[in-house]
Amino acid sequence: MKSNDGTLPTSPHKGSIVLVASTSGYFGGSGVAGYVSSKHGVVGLLRSSQAAANRNGVRINGIAPFFTPSHITASYAAEWAAAGLSSNTAEGVARRVVETLADSTQQGSCFLVAGGKSTELETRRTELLDEWIGSDNRKLMADANVLFAKLGGYPLPKARSLL
Repeated sequence: MKSNDGTLPTSPHKGSIVLVASTSGYFGGSGVAGYVSSKHGVVGLLRSSQAAANRNGVRINGIAPFFTPSHITASYAAEWAAAGLSSNTAEGVARRVVETLADSTQQGSCFLVAGGKSTELETRRTELLDEWIGSDNRKLMADANVLFAKLGGYPLPKARSLL
């Protein structure tokens, strides 16, 4: 995005990626297992790619839109509206993508976009981990992440011979 004087902003980052998840990636519940699991995968990619992104000067963030009328939701959009439920617009979701791309302070964030409002999810999730899983489990997981970073990532097993 250009600034008011028409110049491009400077940033120490080489690039910015915004992954598109869904509220189904956080909450599931739509009854469509393939869709829900793929969106959980996008959230996992967002979280697991941060170290490599940082090493390469790339910011990776995400958005998780809730209901947005489109060809995908056309079969139930009328029922949604008749129920009086708030929805996004494609333009509003696109605006959140552009804002996230342009905001050089965002790294590892994911924005819930619901009913035209946007709420960051990952920071609050992190703040609640002690309450959610207990401080002992949080410490164990943090210590394990330090070990995995030292190992260069989670070591995958070597292929075994079938003979």
